[in-house]
Formats: sequence, structure tokens, C-alpha cells
Amino acid sequence: ILKSKPKCESFWYTCDMKNKIALLSAFCVALLQSVLLTSQTAQAALPPLDEHGALVLAEDSTVDDAAGAALLKSAKSIVIPGGVKLTYTAPAELILSANVSGSGVFEAAGSGAVTLSGDNAGLIAPGSFVFSGGTPVVVTSETGLGGPDSGPATFLGNVPADRLRFVSSSNVFTNYAPVVMKLVSASDSGTFYFGSEAADKYLVQAASFTASVDNYKTTQFYFKHNVEVIRGTFTVEKYPYLYSSGAGVVRFGEEVDVVWGHSAQAIVYFNNLQLGCRSLKAKAGLAANSTPNILLLKAHCLSSETVLRPYVTWHVQTSSQYNLNGFDQTISHLNAIENWTAANQCAFINSSSPATLYARGDKAGVSTERWKMRGSLSYWHETNYTNIFSVFKMESDGDLTVARGKVAFTNGSGWSGDNVTVKAGGTLECESVDSLTSSEHRLVVEPGGHLIVAAGVTLRLKSAVFGETSLPLGRRLTLDQVRELVASEDVIVEGDGAVEMAAESIAGEWKGWPEAGTAQTAVIPDGAVVTLTDADIEKVSALSQIRAGVGTRIVCKTTQTPFELKPSLSGDLVFEAKNCGTVVLSGDNTNILSPGGFVFSNTTVIVSNRYGLGSALTGAAHFWPAAPLTENKSVLRFGGEALTNDVKLVFHHGAQVGHQDPAVRFVQNGDVFQYEGSSAATVRRFGIVNDFTLASGAKMDVFCTHQAVDSHFRIEQGASLKANGNFGNGYYHIAGSISGDLAIEQGMRRFIFERENTLSVNSCRFYDGSEKKFFFDLNGFNQTMPRVLGNQYGTTPYQQYFDVTSATPAALILNAAAKMNSGAAIRCLDQASLTYSGASTQTIGFATSTTQGSLTINSGAIAFERNAKWLGPTIVVNGGALIVCESAATNTFGVGRATQTDLTVDGDGRLELLSSEFESTVRSITRNGKLLDRGVYNASNCDWITGSGSLRAVTGNPVGFHLLVK
Repeated sequence: ILKSKPKCESFWYTCDMKNKIALLSAFCVALLQSVLLTSQTAQAALPPLDEHGALVLAEDSTVDDAAGAALLKSAKSIVIPGGVKLTYTAPAELILSANVSGSGVFEAAGSGAVTLSGDNAGLIAPGSFVFSGGTPVVVTSETGLGGPDSGPATFLGNVPADRLRFVSSSNVFTNYAPVVMKLVSASDSGTFYFGSEAADKYLVQAASFTASVDNYKTTQFYFKHNVEVIRGTFTVEKYPYLYSSGAGVVRFGEEVDVVWGHSAQAIVYFNNLQLGCRSLKAKAGLAANSTPNILLLKAHCLSSETVLRPYVTWHVQTSSQYNLNGFDQTISHLNAIENWTAANQCAFINSSSPATLYARGDKAGVSTERWKMRGSLSYWHETNYTNIFSVFKMESDGDLTVARGKVAFTNGSGWSGDNVTVKAGGTLECESVDSLTSSEHRLVVEPGGHLIVAAGVTLRLKSAVFGETSLPLGRRLTLDQVRELVASEDVIVEGDGAVEMAAESIAGEWKGWPEAGTAQTAVIPDGAVVTLTDADIEKVSALSQIRAGVGTRIVCKTTQTPFELKPSLSGDLVFEAKNCGTVVLSGDNTNILSPGGFVFSNTTVIVSNRYGLGSALTGAAHFWPAAPLTENKSVLRFGGEALTNDVKLVFHHGAQVGHQDPAVRFVQNGDVFQYEGSSAATVRRFGIVNDFTLASGAKMDVFCTHQAVDSHFRIEQGASLKANGNFGNGYYHIAGSISGDLAIEQGMRRFIFERENTLSVNSCRFYDGSEKKFFFDLNGFNQTMPRVLGNQYGTTPYQQYFDVTSATPAALILNAAAKMNSGAAIRCLDQASLTYSGASTQTIGFATSTTQGSLTINSGAIAFERNAKWLGPTIVVNGGALIVCESAATNTFGVGRATQTDLTVDGDGRLELLSSEFESTVRSITRNGKLLDRGVYNASNCDWITGSGSLRAVTGNPVGFHLLVK
């Protein structure tokens, strides 16, 4: 400093050492005084308390020691003027009973716990409390963190559960000051707790609240016990994850505006969220996770900026829920995060009393969702956002209105309420067969509306109005026919589907069949029960149509056989025939409307019209037995142009079904069910005649099938058969799925597989018979099932073989669970392989396998006994065991150098050679990738062989030769 001043520099060099030392000392004292003065200016000492015990600050002050903490604790009031800050950093706990007032700031930074028990209502904005550095805060003051006119109490950094506690002797604690929680460093995790001290107490927040984080953080916000917000704006910014800590209810009152998630959906992870707020905005989605019940307490408390977007994490197997609770709501649109992982996952939205959910947002987009609407809920879609509902059929009885944009039903979804309206600018697309199926729907497509019905979909309607045109009742109309009827060109009808109109209600009394030649149509009024006797045959045969009202029946009592019913049947009509010999149905019955259908008992039925027994929506055709049960079974034959049948068939005892012509491939599109009705197997038997196909999408659940010899039963891909008994005779072509217990009778020709892994059966059992063989033709497709059992296995050497064959390589894979040991005469032929990957033992006896495929054991065991042989080229034991029993052939794998079998034993795989005979040979042995020397191998020279038997490798490395050790 002195050198920078020329005069001082001159003086410095001219004065003696004594003066130099004195000058330096004076300079140091002045410098120290300057530093101390500066320090005192930045961190002024607290002034003394006045005569009233008040601490009145005039400048910024810091308390960092016990003496300052004691002074604050003893103060009765603290006045902090505007622009002044009182900072507490002492490690000691501070119990502040003083009333804090003024417009300055009280800050606690990294200090010991601070307890506020005074009246802080005198803090006037911008005056407030600030807590940082993890300071624990306990609030016992009745005014909370300030008063209605205070600035926001700010918490900087994480606020864990023990860092902010509101403690009150009463059940309700009210905080009147605004609250701000925000992160200040990258190390903060974004964890905030806010709530009541105990489960039986309420924290009432009577001012605005804001929790904010950095852009890359998630806001882990915990409501502790009971929280009620009654005023202001409640904001949780950026990626809000909302949890509950403890037990209680979180409620937002009618003077509150809720803003959740500026940049990501708000995910609610707890139950008992009650929304009665003025508005809730969650632009990226209000997401219920798992099973929360978000309960609405006020009409339109959600906003057109809120998206309902359920969130289901990968480990949750339950459903999300929103409850309108009888209050109409407006949202932006419905959406889904679409990470459904289980078949039963869906999002519930319901209302216990009538309410409408209005989707009226401006955002455009498309999403496929699993929503299920329940209760008295109506849905009004007036948004450009396209909602494709999938998998679950709705369960609400409210109305569906598509006023703008598109609503689509697909893959099992559909609307359950009666009233469906498509307004101008709206599109309703029905791709699911369950779209509208109650037969009570009243459909209105207004001018400018757009309806799409996909091929294969039929809408069942009580009434339908397209523009100015009402569709006729009691008819099934294709979309082409609808387009021809609709007068308004403004109504757009697309697709190749159909509509089925409910039966027309017909008033009046039944006056008998019209005389022959007097009418072409007989009209049966609602509820009438009409008989058809021999005396009526001539009159009925002269008719072209029988049109029925609602809930009608025709009871056929003819004795002339065969009796041909020529007129077509339409309406809500049930046709019954009992003990009528043979009845031939030659009329068109596709306009029999559900629940109408047919009931037959002890009557042979021949369907000769090309439409079968009706349409897919005709009620089921039931076939009942007549006493005594063991003397009859139902016979259903199709003839002429009847190539398909769409009607569900229900048999209450044994049956024969099929086309009369062996050259015709008949297709059953409807489901088929059989009820046992008797313990006699001959009565329970379900007979397939000629060439019968179960179509894709159809289900068959029958006791057993017994085909005519050389007939063909085809199960298409997408069809399913539940097997409850035996399969006998004929050929089975399997592209669909078979479940239950697969049992094979004698006379079986062949199972031919047309797709991989069609079996989900418990086991496969086959019975001894004259054929002595049964073909399981893999046809190049791998199949998996637990085990194979021979019904008489172990009692006779004259076994029927379970032949597994395939012209091209394919494997039968057995995977039985533990304690499911079984035995059978399995014989692999052609290029069929056998693989065992179970936890039990599959024993094979009697049979000689000559396949070019492989025998592979991955776990469990394959055991050879009773002269069984494997002469295929490959055996691989990767795990488990290959067991050669004492009763197995001595040449199980071939004789001498004529053997073709290469044996590979890897990892934990082992051989159990239980026979002491020496002559078992294989061509080569490979152990863990190494080809062994030719020679003899047994338990004495191999740790992977047990038992008293030996195995000779006739080829291998020429070096070395192992002698048999007796």
C-alpha cells in the first residue's frame, strides 16, 4: 500500500527502523479495526429486549450461539421491519414463544429444531419464515406459520416426514400462511411431507401452497394423515408423485384451485383423495395408480385442461378408479399410459348416481385404453381426441354421446347403456362384436353423424334413427341395406357389418293359423303360445313367413314324420318340438331374434336351409333328453345347402352332429356345450359325423367325441375345445387349442397338428384297442403337454402304441410337475423327437422307436423298461437322468456296431444303468463337449453313471480302451 504512494514510499525509505516498526504496528491495528467494523455491520449483535420483553430489530442479525438463542427464547415478541432479516444458525433447539410481526424475514438455516408457538399473524407480506439446510420445524401456534396477510413460509430443500410437524391439542390445526417448498441443490431428492401430526387430527391449509423442483426431478409429495385445503391455489409442479403417509383423507375445498404437473402427469398412489375444488388442472394427466378412489365432491371441479390418464405399474394387478359420485365433470379427454401387463387390468370410472363425464378438450391424438365405466355414468365425447376402448365391456347404464371426434370399440369392448347418439361431426366406430349387444339400445345418428360397423359385427338395437329415417323393427339388416333405407345423405354409414332390430311388438289375440291360400304370413301377437299339430300341417306348409311379436312360442306336436317346416321364422320366437320324430327346417330362420331360438327333445332335427338354425344373435338351440335317458340321444343333421351354422348348440345329453353328405365340409361358427346328464358313457358320447369344423372364435365344451370311422374333426386356429372325456375314431386336425383331459379311445386314426403348442391339457391317456397303434402326428409342429399314460400299461405286453410321428422334424415335449410319474408305450417314428423337461419320470415300455429325431432330457427322467428300445441317432442328457431298467432290452440302443445312437451327456445329466447285462451299446459318447474313447463305461470309471450296468461305445477316440470292471 505504501509503495503505491510515491510520498509514502519516499518517507518509508528515509525513516529509521524504529519508525518503520511503529508505522507497521499502527497500520495493522487500523486494518484489524476496519475488519471488525465490517463484520459488525454484516452480522449485528441482537439489541437488548425493551421493558415489554420485545426484541425490535433495526438491521440484519444472525444468531449462531447459545446466548443469542437464549435471548430469542426469552423474548415475548419479535419485530422484524421490512427489508430486515433475522437469521438463526445455532445448533441448539429454539423454542420460540414470541409473537413474530413486521414485514421482514425470520430464517432458520441448518440450525437445531425450531418450535413456533407464538402468534405470528402480525407477519405482513412480504414478511415470512424461511427454513433451509434441513432445519426441523415444529408449529404449535394457533395461527400456524403466519396469518392471512403473511408472505409465504418457504422451505428450501427436502422436507422429510420429521422436518415439519404441526402439533395441536385440538383435533383441527389451521395454517393461515401460504407455504412454498422448493429444491435448492442438485442433491435434493424432491421429497416433501405436509400434513397432520396424528391420524385422528386434521391439518387445514387456509392459503396457497406450492411445491416445486428442478426440471429433471420428480416431486415425491406425501400428504401425512388428514389434510384439508380450503383456500388459495395448491400447486405441485413438475412430475408430481402423490402419496399418503399414514391414514386419513385428503380433501380440497370449493375455494381452491389445484394445479398439478406442468410437465408430467400427476400420479396418485393413495386412497381417499376427495376433490371439491373450484378447478383442477392436470394437463399431462390426473393418474390414479393401482386402486385409489378419487372421489368428486362438486360438479365440474375438474377442468377442460385435465386429462384422466390412469397409470398402472408393472407389478400392480388391480385397477384404477375415479368416482364422479353423482357430480357432472368436464375434462380434456381420456387417455392411458398403456403399460397394461395383466389380462384383468383396467381403469374404472363410476358414479353411484346419475352423472355425465364431458370430454371437451382441444388436444388431438389417438390412444387405445382399457376403461370400464360403471354405475349411472354417461359419457359425452366432444373432443378431437380419439378414444379406442378395448378388452372390457362397459357396465354403466348411462348414455353415450359422440358430439365431436371419434369413439371406437374394439377387442371385446362395448357400450352397455341404452341411449347412444352420434351428432354432427362425431364418429362412432364399432369393431368389437360386443360394441352394442343388449338389444335395448336406442341408436340415433343425427345429420352429419358418422357410424362405422366392421365386418362380422352386428349391432343389436331396440330402435335406430338415421337422419330422418327409422329402421324397421324385427329385421336383421346389413349395412348395405341400411344405406339403401337412409334418406339423409348427410348421415355417413360405413363398413360391412349389420344391425339387428328388436322384435316388433304385435298387439292382439291369436286366432289360429290362417287357412291355406288365404295368407302368406302368419302373425303371432306378443306373449302368445301357439300349437302346431297334424291338423295344422297343410295350413303352415302354405305359408312363406311366420312373424312373431315379443315373448312368443310355437309348440310343435306333430306325429307325421318327417314334418317339414317351410316358412321362415322371425321375431322374438321360441320353436319347441318334443317327441316329434323328425323335423326338417327348410325356411330362413336368421331373423329369429335373441333370446328366441329352438328347443328339441327326443326329436331328430334336419336343417336343410343354407342359413342353419339362425344368425349369430339367435338364441341357443337346446337339445333335451326324454325318459328313459339311456334310450335316446339328440340327432342334429345338416343337409343340402346348409354349410354353416352360427347358432350356439347346447346338448343336455349325448348327441350326433354333422352334415349328411360325407363330401361336405360343415362349419360350426357358434359355441357348442354339452351337459353330461347321465353316468352312462354311451349316452354322454358326443358324436361327430363326416367332416365337421369348429370355426375360429368358437368354443366347444363336451364330454367326449366319438367320430364316425374315417370322419374328420377340424379345430381352426382361434377355436378352443375343452376335453372332458374320450376321443375316438376318425381324424382330428388341430390348429386351435385343446384343454382339459385328453383321452384316446380305440379305433383312433390320427391327431394331425397344424400349429405349434395347441395343447394345454393335464395329460394324455390312451386306451388299448384292436388297432394297436395311435398316431400323434406332429406334422412339423412342436407340441407340449405334461405326460402320456397307457390305460393298461404294466398289465400286458400287448400294448397299443402311442405313436408319435412327423414327416419333418418336430418334438413332443413333456413337462410333468413333481409327483406325476407315468408310463406308456411311446414310439417315435419318422422324424419325431421326444423331449422331457419336467420334474417327474416318464417310463417307456414295450415300444421300439426308429425315428431319425432325438431323445432329449433336460430335467426329470426318461426310463426304459419292458424291452423298450431307442434306435434313433441322437440321445442328449442335459440334466436329469436317462434310466435303463433291468427289464429293458439288453440292446436298448442297438446291437454292436449296428447301433446308430450317439449319446451326449452334459452338465448335471446322468445315466442310471440298473441292468447288470453287458450288451447295451451306443455308437459314441460325448461328455461335456469331449468325445470319449471307445470302450466300456460304468459307475467304476464315470461319476455320471450309477447302477450296476455298463455301456459300450463302439466308436470314439482310438486312444485308450476301458475294460469292464465286474
